Amino acid sequence: MPVEFCFEDLENLIEYEIGKIRRMIPFGKLSVLYFSVPHIDDAEKVYKLLVTVLRESDAIFVKDKNFFLVLPLTDKEGAEFIYTAIEGFFDKKFPKVISTYPIDAENAEELLKTIVKNAKFNYEVELNDFFIKENF
Repeated sequence: MPVEFCFEDLENLIEYEIGKIRRMIPFGKLSVLYFSVPHIDDAEKVYKLLVTVLRESDAIFVKDKNFFLVLPLTDKEGAEFIYTAIEGFFDKKFPKVISTYPIDAENAEELLKTIVKNAKFNYEVELNDFFIKENF
């Protein structure tokens, strides 16, 4: 069963996981999977599904029907597999972005910036307000 964290801890947990990978797993990867669920009923069902299928090492962050999954030791294809399973289970497509360390970014802030940029570009979803920081 994965762990749910406070949304405010998202960037810190990503940085922590990247630090563990750098120290212990020379070619390790980490993916952050973002997807948005438009209806609250679907969001509740998605959450219930996630807590039953994700690993104990995975983390769930939820904010306003937006899900951010931190998936240690998971490459982009693995994150895509998880998303495809969710999509198939609900027979619905949700806006999604995957950002992977070290392919897309070298640190947590860059990973999240990639998600924010791609969510806006691909789906016109504005996530900047979730990460209130100067110059984010």
